[in-house]
Amino acid sequence: MNRIKTKKKENIVQVLRRMYLLIAIIPMIVMTIITAVFYVNSLIDSTKQNLQTVLNLYADNIDGTISQGIKVIDIVQNDLSVQNALRVSRFEEKEEYYIQRTTINTTMMLINQNYGNTLDGIYILLDDGRCFKSSVFPYNKEKYSQQQWYKDIRDTQGIQGNGFYKYSRVIANPGKEGYISIGEPIINYRNGEIVGVILVEINLNTFSEMLSKTVTTQDLNVSITEEDGTPVWQYDLGEIRKKGNILKTHLDESIHRELSNGWEISMTTNWFNKIKTEVLNTLTILFILIIMVTFASIYFGRRFADTINHPLKQLQDGMNRNREIWRGEYIAVETEYHELDDLNEGVNDLISKVNQMFEEVKNKERAMRKVQFSALQAQVNPHFLYNMLDHISWQIRVEQYEKAIHSLMSLSKFFRISLRMEEEMVTLEKELDHAKIYVDLQMIRYRDEISVEIVNDLDEQLMKTVIIPKFTLQPLIENAITHGLRDSGRKGFIRIHLMKSGDIGIIEIYDNGIGIAQENLKILRQALEKGTPVSKEIGGYGIVNVSQRIHYCYGDSYQVAIASKEGAYTSVKVIFPIK
Repeated sequence: MNRIKTKKKENIVQVLRRMYLLIAIIPMIVMTIITAVFYVNSLIDSTKQNLQTVLNLYADNIDGTISQGIKVIDIVQNDLSVQNALRVSRFEEKEEYYIQRTTINTTMMLINQNYGNTLDGIYILLDDGRCFKSSVFPYNKEKYSQQQWYKDIRDTQGIQGNGFYKYSRVIANPGKEGYISIGEPIINYRNGEIVGVILVEINLNTFSEMLSKTVTTQDLNVSITEEDGTPVWQYDLGEIRKKGNILKTHLDESIHRELSNGWEISMTTNWFNKIKTEVLNTLTILFILIIMVTFASIYFGRRFADTINHPLKQLQDGMNRNREIWRGEYIAVETEYHELDDLNEGVNDLISKVNQMFEEVKNKERAMRKVQFSALQAQVNPHFLYNMLDHISWQIRVEQYEKAIHSLMSLSKFFRISLRMEEEMVTLEKELDHAKIYVDLQMIRYRDEISVEIVNDLDEQLMKTVIIPKFTLQPLIENAITHGLRDSGRKGFIRIHLMKSGDIGIIEIYDNGIGIAQENLKILRQALEKGTPVSKEIGGYGIVNVSQRIHYCYGDSYQVAIASKEGAYTSVKVIFPIK
């Protein structure tokens, strides 16, 4: 048998070393230097004009941010929920204050989001100690009214800029330093009295982000100072602020502009003297070198390009055809180099592994959804079925045949919907219908003990188009009856309220039962936040399960929130998107 001769493959590293010295390194360095020199010289001529344009644009951005802060203060000042809070004294009941604080905090958070989160925080600080914030971080002080800055804002008329300070005056915000603020007294419009302050804080990192979007070069120094020359902020290469002082540098070109609040912004650059001398010294040498390498580059550049370009082009074409790796299409490239063969093999191995990982993740996600869904279905307690059948039997014995037939039909429909495995998401309309059936069945047993009210503020279009996880309402209603009303010893009441706030849908299940002890409420809220189970003594398995499914379907921005007062009430809210 004749041995098949294979063409000897060269090492691409050796080829690159041999040819790169001739056609790549020298012309690349020379052309890069020459291009850089001429580019810098052209920048020198246009520095002043460009710098002025950049300064104006950046100053307008800062003024816009300050104007947004002023506008937000006006919006918060005139918000109905805020004015309602100003008209009452501080709540003695912690739960009432918690509800008020949650409403106003959510309102200010939505206002902040509407303005693109350019503001770091919005705060309402009242003389009576009540505090409201748009931030999720905790407060860092208790008595703001004793701070001098608080008194300065409260005693002024209109908007006041409050200078630079290192840390937030209201919240403990780890990882962020450097703030300026805009404040205004907050007025109770009913009696015209000043009752506190509204404070908007802007993190100075916002200015750095604006600058990075405005300026394409890093060879720049930007500083902002107050009217009396006190430094507020400076941007430069490296760390500028040390112990509250701004480092000074000797820069040649500097321009200034006054901001709308009286501060001054200045930009400086040192391009001119630093670069021009170097350009003049190297121009002669570079001119000679470019002539020498031009002819060599023309000859060797073509050979080098042809030698390397062809196999790389094959690999590139294959990768372009396979941009979506998970489609499972492999790349076949024939080359003369071991390295490209190994690279091709590695890419195909990566495609195979990624496909496998995607499939595993999908299988795990499907399995998790089925487990959670099955867990909720399993919650339909056999005792519930027994009790329903027992009450239907009683209706038959007392010859209430129509009621018995209605009860049997409702029970049949309830279990038909509950055991339908293929539906994991349903419309709001279907979910509410399922909840109504469950309520009707419970009323067979608790008709004289519990009353149920359903309030639907959503329009018909939303009810038919917005979808939520199946078994969202039934576990919450069951929890209200079992843990809230059954042992309350008084007439029970449940309200199911469907409403919306902007693009957010809210379903509230409220009961006037025994409520939840503060210690257990804290544990339950932690379980909702972390997605961890709770003990049987505390209850709330169905609530945690619903919360996990809401998180899974819509993300961390949507949740199940719970509020309760022991011996009075419990309110569970499901928050979801309605876009």
